Amino acid sequence: PSTGERFLGNIWWHVAHGEITFRGYPTMKDWVESTAQEKINDSIVGLQIDPFLWGPFTTDLTDPHLLMNLTGYRLRERSPLIDLGLDTMLLELEKPLTDYYGSSLPQGKKTDPGICEFRQ
Repeated sequence: PSTGERFLGNIWWHVAHGEITFRGYPTMKDWVESTAQEKINDSIVGLQIDPFLWGPFTTDLTDPHLLMNLTGYRLRERSPLIDLGLDTMLLELEKPLTDYYGSSLPQGKKTDPGICEFRQ
């Protein structure tokens, strides 16, 4: 176990088989209830769900300044995550104006979780 980390609004998913464990807890719900991670007040804000992303899920990029060239990990049109991003105001964080790729936020009713906004 580690200390000092805080997980909020993440999407938990395994590319190969869908099943994941949470630091020894058998389910995400058990982990959330035991650690208060992925919770704001009494609401669970993380999801264990297939996000329906475009692949590929591997890359040979090693220079972080070139990550905007990454073609995988973008939301597909039928993704259940579209418009499910956290309201940063709940966390007293400034709202970002663009996603990682420079697209204005939000593109829909709300932002999407992650670094890439689905372009409507």
